Amino acid sequence: VSNPNPNTGAGVLLDLDTRGANDLGIRYYNGTTYWVSGVDPGDSMKYKIAKNWQVGANEYFVIDTTGKVGIGTSAPIAKLEVNSTGTYGINITNIASSGAGYGIKVYGKGGYSSNSYGVYTESQSDMYGVSGYGIYSSVTGSGDNYGIYATASGGTNNYAGYFANADVYVEK
Repeated sequence: VSNPNPNTGAGVLLDLDTRGANDLGIRYYNGTTYWVSGVDPGDSMKYKIAKNWQVGANEYFVIDTTGKVGIGTSAPIAKLEVNSTGTYGINITNIASSGAGYGIKVYGKGGYSSNSYGVYTESQSDMYGVSGYGIYSSVTGSGDNYGIYATASGGTNNYAGYFANADVYVEK
């Protein structure tokens, strides 16, 4: 498939048009497994990648018409939502060759009457005897190691750490 007039910049390289309520996508099949990517008119025209023979079933990846991306969910409620039943929802590895290496860098900016959170975390343990951690940190290395390092400045009150409604436990 090619653009009949590439010098004008007009036209498209590939145009799929069903002009109806049918799924619109490209199907891949290797003889045992189907994958499909395309638009699902039956679900608000979301773009989906699915392990199935049709769009709209067994989705792995979804982009809705507002730009929200879902991995493991067909209805993302944030710019990026990842749902997983595995051990890790997201695993990030960063091996910096020099200087600082950040797995995740987060910038949060609140409005005039709202709080700002760089990282907001909730954890719920539904099983008896299983611990829940909002943030769990393990650090090893030959230099100075910080499980959690925080600074705070410029506010009316500055707390590098603030713990509400809980005991603080320090083990050495």
